[in-house]
Amino acid sequence: MKILPKEMKNHGYVMKQIKRTDKVVMYSKAGGYEVCLIQSHNGYEIKGIKIEAAEYLPKDEDFGIKGWYYGGPNGRQMAEKKFRELEETS
Repeated sequence: MKILPKEMKNHGYVMKQIKRTDKVVMYSKAGGYEVCLIQSHNGYEIKGIKIEAAEYLPKDEDFGIKGWYYGGPNGRQMAEKKFRELEETS
């Protein structure tokens, strides 16, 4: 399975992975932090092209449900708290 990269571009922003577990990942992004439940698929085929199984971040419309952004002076602290909550309940 292809795992989430340590660094990537998303919506024009560079995201750097700070920490992760099997279920949750935290990235720094644009002066803030994203905490996400790791999504995955088992691979599929489109018009004869096979796509390998992979992890991915939640879709934009899933933010607030499967992904959260924290900015401002307490952004890191709030992101760490959410990370711990998700790890305990997922």
